[in-house]
Amino acid sequence: MGRGLAVSLLAVLVCGGCTGGSYPAPSTSAADPRSVRFARETQREALAPVREGLRQSLSKPGRVQVLALSGGGQWGAFGAGFLKGWTRHGDRPAEFQVVNGTSTGSLQATFAFLGRDFDDTLGRAYLDIRGDSDVMEKRFLVTAAFFSDALATTGPRRRRLETQITDSVLSRVAAEGGKGRKLFVGAVDLGSGAFRAFDLTEIAARGPTARADYVDALMASTAIPVAFPPVEIGGRTYVDGGVRRNIFLELVMDELARLRQAELERGLVEPQSTVYCLVNGTLSVGARPVKRRVLDVGRRSVDILLDESTDGNLLRVFLLAQRARLRFLMASIPPEVCQAVGSEENQFDPQLMRCLYDEGEKWAQRDEAWSAGPPLEGGGP
Repeated sequence: MGRGLAVSLLAVLVCGGCTGGSYPAPSTSAADPRSVRFARETQREALAPVREGLRQSLSKPGRVQVLALSGGGQWGAFGAGFLKGWTRHGDRPAEFQVVNGTSTGSLQATFAFLGRDFDDTLGRAYLDIRGDSDVMEKRFLVTAAFFSDALATTGPRRRRLETQITDSVLSRVAAEGGKGRKLFVGAVDLGSGAFRAFDLTEIAARGPTARADYVDALMASTAIPVAFPPVEIGGRTYVDGGVRRNIFLELVMDELARLRQAELERGLVEPQSTVYCLVNGTLSVGARPVKRRVLDVGRRSVDILLDESTDGNLLRVFLLAQRARLRFLMASIPPEVCQAVGSEENQFDPQLMRCLYDEGEKWAQRDEAWSAGPPLEGGGP
């Protein structure tokens, strides 16, 4: 997500009167008093299969380690480097029971799920990008705004994913899923507005359609609105999961809280379990001058809105972790890291990603890399 989503949402505001086709939507309207209830029921229905899978996975005895990876666009290179540095620091868990990813976090999630042996594979996924043309093909702005569903096509990104998600990767994800571990990526259904979590461990085990379905889920989770085309899956149309949840762990926390309460009622001693939130962003918009121009004011305002949304996500996860008696740890990009590197020419700038990767690797090896509280509690770096 990050700046790419900010620019895209700004384009929506500027082009509010643009017209085009439509995507399927529920029959209730925003003015209908039943719409809020309908939205909640739709969201509950969308996440029901996830809840059932989590119940089976998390009910096994023993310590639970959960990892959530946020959105952040090219800033995801920091997270890739951080995972490598975390391995080198020596205290990275051998495996996580659950891994969740949103947007660029969904691109990291598979390799984080498979473990330390895939650190270099994840690094190359960012460091081999030479510029925007390796990720997208830009359309003519005016034509795209009025007659297309996005400002760019994403054929290059799909081809990169099809190369990275090999038969070997799929078989290993499916095998780990068979052991009860879970790997999810998040997207948003444009029609219903509901957040959808795709179970990649289930998708990897599908057989002949596994790779296409797996890549579709990753494309949906990273489909930045307006910038990239929405992705159709099963007759529904999806965009970047960060539109609703930059960090999505609520369902995992809810289920763990329920299971922990049941254990306490039976007099069982609960093991120390941890939820790790790795944020591919700075959690700070910083102080900077803003020109008195529509685009500059709009871009800055959207950056602030996204920052506030991520803060809220993290606070919600922190509170739910407390209820579930989990240790909460959060890491994010330190302020001002690589701020003077890169240019506006590319949304995926190779020089910036190299800097972010190197800084992430170094930061993860510091004892203060993880914070025990959310940014709104003063626990952030």
